[in-house]
This record gives sequence, C-alpha cells and structure tokens, in this order.
Amino acid sequence: MKYQPSQEPFEERPENSSSSLGSKYRLFIVLFVLVVAFVYFGFTALNEATAYYLTVDEVTEMGELASEERFQIKGSLVSESFERLPDNSGNPTTLSIFTLSGESSQLIASYDGALPELFFNPHSEIVLGGYFGTQGIFVADRVLVKCPSKYQSIDYELPADYAETVNEG
Repeated sequence: MKYQPSQEPFEERPENSSSSLGSKYRLFIVLFVLVVAFVYFGFTALNEATAYYLTVDEVTEMGELASEERFQIKGSLVSESFERLPDNSGNPTTLSIFTLSGESSQLIASYDGALPELFFNPHSEIVLGGYFGTQGIFVADRVLVKCPSKYQSIDYELPADYAETVNEG
C-alpha cells in the first residue's frame, strides 16, 4: 500500500490570528508584572533606608514621640563621657556608652562595635543611626564621623614670639 498525500492543502492562518494576539497579551502581562515588582521593591528598599536626620536638641524636644521611629542624630561627643562596658568577668567589650551634646541639651547613647579614630576628635561631628531603647538610651547601630573641614579657620592664638621668628627666617 502506497501512501498518498491528501489533496487538500493545510489551512494557513491569517497573520492577525488569535495565537499571535495571545502571545502579545502574555508579553504585556509579563512586562506589567515586572514593572510593578520593580516599583514595589524599589519603594520598600527606599522606605527602609530612609531615616530622619535630627540634632540632639530636636530629638530632646520631641520627647516620647522620638521613641517610635528610627533616626539619625547629629551631635558632638561630651569629653570624659565615653565608657566601655565590661563583660561578666570584667574584661572590656566593644559595647560603649557615651553622651552626645547639642546646642543646649545632651543625649545618652550606646554602640556595640569598633569606633573610628576621629570619633574622639573634639572638632568632629558624630552622626548616629538607630532607635531609642527601653530605658531612653539611644541605641546606635551605625556611626558616622564627619571630620572637620581643613578649610575652616582654627581659632587659636599664635605664640607671642611668632612674628619675630617668621621675620628672622
């Protein structure tokens, strides 16, 4: 028995068939879902990374309202207020407690970790990122030290014989 092809040709579908319309529709849906996902993830990442930047004075004026959110607080280290807390056996740890000062108020803060060297510079501005703990102590999880600008003038007196030594040389 020999195979004989049928005399009827296959039906060709027109270009505007339902399958090409369906593939365009699926492509649109996939692109739409991707755009919505990127917008959602971008918004949530930005929302979590945003923290308010306040001075010590502004935070103390807020009172109880300040305990509900994360903040970035800017101030200066009060000299002689820095203390490393020991562990149960008396060995020093990385947990430290210190006081930040603003124009007219002070704030007790804690940080667990290594601190930058400029943290102890009296001219540096310290920015802490964190939240208020249960005892009203600001618990920092990030420390940023803004070093003083080398272009700012330093107010100090020159020695009395400075003019003479400069003129002699």
